[in-house]
Amino acid sequence: MLATAIVAAWAASAFAQTAPAPAPPAAVSPAATGEHFGWTAAGFIGSYFGSGGHAPAANDLNGSTTFGGQVGRMWRHVGAEFIADFAPTYKIDSIALSEHPAVNTYMGNVIGIWSTRYQNYVQPYGSAGIGAIQMHTSVLPATPLTGSTSNIKVSQSRFGWNVGGGMFAFAGHTVGIRADIRYYKATTANTLNGTPAEDLTEALLSGINFWRGNIGVAFRW
Repeated sequence: MLATAIVAAWAASAFAQTAPAPAPPAAVSPAATGEHFGWTAAGFIGSYFGSGGHAPAANDLNGSTTFGGQVGRMWRHVGAEFIADFAPTYKIDSIALSEHPAVNTYMGNVIGIWSTRYQNYVQPYGSAGIGAIQMHTSVLPATPLTGSTSNIKVSQSRFGWNVGGGMFAFAGHTVGIRADIRYYKATTANTLNGTPAEDLTEALLSGINFWRGNIGVAFRW
């Protein structure tokens, strides 16, 4: 019995020495750098400048405050964004208007970012696209012009395009700033077949073009 126990103990010891050690647990691979792609959003304030248009009254206007917002989605270095930009006082002087019109833009763009790396805090970009340029006017109650005795509120839109670029700059992973400069241009109105007030607004909007510069708070996630 003692000999049997000794043999068994010796066999167990020999097996323990020759058996392979268990494999270490597999290491978890770290997330690849530069693979954080997602959403961006911004609210901004700025001004327009360098204005022009087919109507003489729409050329070389004094700038005024604008504001707007942006939301976008990135896939690697390319993405899509929507920009809405508002100029409540677009300083066109016309004897037919009771006040300066408002000019708003709504654009869907393709955007390209120089770097989408999450650890990079400065991200230059360029974008361009198409959309609508809209003008709101208040036409004076001049009976020969409008056939009315009260101001007529008119809203007209034309197809337009934009191109521009700027920079996202983030102090951390989520909140930063967005600085942008952008050129807008509307198409030409070839036919004027509405009411006198509508035709006046359409003529002022025809071929309108301008630059807008903006800066504001940006977010990414």
